[in-house]
Amino acid sequence: MAGPMHSAPAIARTATGIGLVALATGLLAQYLFVDAALGINVPIATAALLLAGWVARDPASAPPRLVDAWLAPAALILSAFVALRGDGTMVALDVLGAIALSGAALASFGGLRADAAVVLAAHGIRLQHDEPGKAWQAWNLSREQARAATDEFISLSAQPAARSGVR
Repeated sequence: MAGPMHSAPAIARTATGIGLVALATGLLAQYLFVDAALGINVPIATAALLLAGWVARDPASAPPRLVDAWLAPAALILSAFVALRGDGTMVALDVLGAIALSGAALASFGGLRADAAVVLAAHGIRLQHDEPGKAWQAWNLSREQARAATDEFISLSAQPAARSGVR
């Protein structure tokens, strides 16, 4: 059999815990956002979501990588700007940025990489940097090329720092 063996009670406890965290987060969101304008409720909900993601993560999994440590604080900072700004466009951009950064932070809590190059490669864009001081170049890739570029980037990043350039 491939993969770790888990007992049924352990899986039930994990599922129950995740369900309770999801229920608490949903009730908090209901309380914060129904019949309320966007303001201080956005950073409160963002902090609660990130905390719920941290609590619900598998304790046996690897902790988030140091490279991804900026995601959760950046999500909190962007969400705090919602309470400070009055311009609708800036509020919308702050909310969207906080959602994107929160999603990346939650993915990193689960042990996934949240690097920009991996995200772009998954969407079919490859960044190329041939020489120092030269601008990054982006190409649109086919779906197969995007998968290959993502796999290549992940395998290269898992190697020690002996590589000379960033792809």
